[in-house]
Amino acid sequence: MTVDGITGARDSFGASADERLSRLKDIAGVPVLAGFGISSPAHVREFGQAADGVIVGSAIVDALHRGDRAFISELIGSAKTAAVPAK
Repeated sequence: MTVDGITGARDSFGASADERLSRLKDIAGVPVLAGFGISSPAHVREFGQAADGVIVGSAIVDALHRGDRAFISELIGSAKTAAVPAK
């Protein structure tokens, strides 16, 4: 869970989001995906480091409605970058 309260796009997340994801990964036994409110390439990179994957839904749908293919490409590119383990 990345947010407390109402879901949807936002500019920032509480400091505890990374901590919650980390604790969940420790006990889940399955891949943990971050979602709800993920709406920018920076969010994807941030939560891609804390979770096993990132779900971006509304931001892509909104970009499709705007015809903003560049933004969609940037979101997908940031997910690919976040998925590459640091050396």
